[in-house]
Amino acid sequence: MDTKINYTVVGFIVVALATLFAVFILWWTSGLSRQSYNTYMIYMKQDVSGLTNQAVVKYSGVLVGNVTSVQLNIQNPEQVIVYVRVQQNIPVTTSTVATLASQGITGVTYVSLSAKTPNAPLLTALPGQQYPVIPSEPSLTAQVMGLVKEAAVDFKEVSGSLKTIFDAKNTQNINEILTNVATASKEMPQMVSSVNNTAQSVGVLTNNMNQAMPGALELLDRLNQVSGNLTTVTGEMKQNPAVLLRGTTGQTSGPGE
Repeated sequence: MDTKINYTVVGFIVVALATLFAVFILWWTSGLSRQSYNTYMIYMKQDVSGLTNQAVVKYSGVLVGNVTSVQLNIQNPEQVIVYVRVQQNIPVTTSTVATLASQGITGVTYVSLSAKTPNAPLLTALPGQQYPVIPSEPSLTAQVMGLVKEAAVDFKEVSGSLKTIFDAKNTQNINEILTNVATASKEMPQMVSSVNNTAQSVGVLTNNMNQAMPGALELLDRLNQVSGNLTTVTGEMKQNPAVLLRGTTGQTSGPGE
C-alpha cells in the first residue's frame, strides 16, 4: 500500500474549495444587491444638520432606502437638495411628503416619508426634472423653533408697545388723570349734598306757591271788580262832570218839582 501523500492533489483540492466558497459568497451577495431602486430629489428649506450620505430613508417607519447625496442648491442657497434612492416596489405617490426625523436617543437624522392619501398616482419626473421631486414639510423641531421665533417677535412688539405707553409723558398724563379722578371722588359727596339741598328748596318753594295760589286768585278777582267800578265811574264822569260833586247817587227833587 502506497502511503505517500500527493501534496499537489491536496493543494489543488483546497484551492478549488476556496474558489467555490468565494464564488458562492459573491453570488449570494450579488443576489441581495440586485434590489432595484428609484432615485428621487427632495428640496428642503431648513437646517439639515446631522443628515449625511448613506443616512436611512424610512417610509412610515419601515426602512426603504438611503440618502445618496446632500447638496446646497447653488441657484437658491436657502434650499438643500437631498438625493435619495427608494426600493422600486415602494409606492412613492403624488401624496408622499418627506420630513427630517431623529432616530431614538442617539439623535441620528434620517429622511421620513409618509403618504397623505391612500390612493394617489405614482410620482413621476416632470418635464425638465432629472428625477421625480418629493415635496418636503418642516420637521417637528423646525415647526417648534418657528413658533418660538414668532412668539419672541410678538413679545418684542408687545414690549415696545408697553414701553411707548409708559414713557415719561404718558406716565405724567396718567398720573394727572388719576389725580383728577381722586379729586372728583372727594368732591362728589358735597356735590350730591348740594343737589339734595337744591331739590329740597325747590320742593319748599313749590309748596309755598301752592299755598299762596288761592289768595292770589282772590286778589285778582277783587282787582277785576275794582277795575270794573273804575270803568263805570269814568263813564259817568264823561257824561255828567257834576258827579264829582254829587256822587253817583240819584239827585234830590226840589220844591214844586
